[in-house]
Amino acid sequence: MNKKKFLLPLLTLLFLFMSTLSVHAESGLTPSGDYVVEDGVLNEVAYKTIYGDLYIAPGASYYFNGQLTVMGNVYVFGTMYNYGSISVAGTFNCLNYFKSGITFSAGDYDYGKVYDYGQMSVNTLNVRDDFLFVQIPSTSVPTPTITPLPTVVPDPTATPVPTATPTPKPTATPTPVHRHVYRQTVVKATMEQNGCRFMKCKGCGRVAGYRTIYRPQTIALSSSKFIFNGKVQRPTVSVKDSRGSLINPENYIVSYPSGCTNAGTYDVVIKFKGNYAGFTTQSFTIQKNNQAISASNQTKVLGSKSFSLNAKRTKGDGKLSYKSSNVKVASISNTGKITIKGVGKATITISASATTNYNKASKSVTITVNPKGTSLTSVKNSSSRKATVQWKRNSAVTGYQIRYSTSSSFKGAKVITVKKNSTVKASISNLVKGKKYYMQIRTYKTVSKKNYYSEWSNNKTVKILK
Repeated sequence: MNKKKFLLPLLTLLFLFMSTLSVHAESGLTPSGDYVVEDGVLNEVAYKTIYGDLYIAPGASYYFNGQLTVMGNVYVFGTMYNYGSISVAGTFNCLNYFKSGITFSAGDYDYGKVYDYGQMSVNTLNVRDDFLFVQIPSTSVPTPTITPLPTVVPDPTATPVPTATPTPKPTATPTPVHRHVYRQTVVKATMEQNGCRFMKCKGCGRVAGYRTIYRPQTIALSSSKFIFNGKVQRPTVSVKDSRGSLINPENYIVSYPSGCTNAGTYDVVIKFKGNYAGFTTQSFTIQKNNQAISASNQTKVLGSKSFSLNAKRTKGDGKLSYKSSNVKVASISNTGKITIKGVGKATITISASATTNYNKASKSVTITVNPKGTSLTSVKNSSSRKATVQWKRNSAVTGYQIRYSTSSSFKGAKVITVKKNSTVKASISNLVKGKKYYMQIRTYKTVSKKNYYSEWSNNKTVKILK
């Protein structure tokens, strides 16, 4: 059985039952447009819009079905059951929130509960106790108390007071009425002193509506440094007065020099107008950008053909130049072509010269030159548990290395070193009878106490039958 289909009628019956309860909550709007549900139970089925905040007071239970729109915030101190659709433009505040088996809780609170069986769309759901300091407004407007004035009863035994005869006042000579005719006067503020604006009567000199115009004090550029990018770059300008308040940009004109593209220093002129006078200058710089060079290390064999280093500028426009740290190993031409000279290592430095908009840059790559190899000419099982290995001589190297293993991948291989290039034969002992052995050879050359090795030769095999 579908639990959701069974649960929906059950919740509807529960809501209808709660709507018949005799206990009803007091509720109503505050003078500011907030809606407050006070102590008790309130059932509402309605399409309703609250233009302020919604408060559910402690001890109040609010059952709602329909469509509710709250333009402000919601504060749940009591309990709320939603069977309809609720939309909240502000923050929905509660201490416990239950929805489809999911529970959010601000702590061990037995109030501030929301049971959401419908749909709810809120800007922010706040399940924390940081709203408990909020005061719930009152829905009633207190009636002012009016104290009546005491009634004065005349005393019949009192002696009557004689009525005084008024003395006529002399007729005053009318004074001519002066009508003020005001004109606005503006004393413009400068970078050095405040200005003012006031109204002054041209007849009597009376001053009215005096207001200080505070002088421009702080001129700020959005940035005083830029990096060259090939585009026009100009900072924006803001001006504050001596109180720290922004001055409306309508009171000044900002002028930039032409260009503002290439690296250099540029002056910005701020000329004041309106309630201000004078001008000031601020400077900004466009700094040179860094160049980037692309090139990679190379490993070659002695005797290889000359090749291009293929160095490129990935950013910048400086001219490239080249230099080798060891021309006995590798030399390089002005165009970046490398010629192999000997075994060893050489560092090639590629430099890009500084230009109008780019800094000087350099990049170093390593050229490694290894010796030529050799090859095995014969591998034989010459005697008991021994093999004799022969190879071609390479007079340009220091010596040779031979490795052998019962695995074709040379896993766990053993290596023997022959230290003379004139030697072309070697014996390998203590081999296992009946096993097949794989063998390879390579050359090495020692340069400045460092060995450089050729590639390993092709395999030769021998089976130990003796």
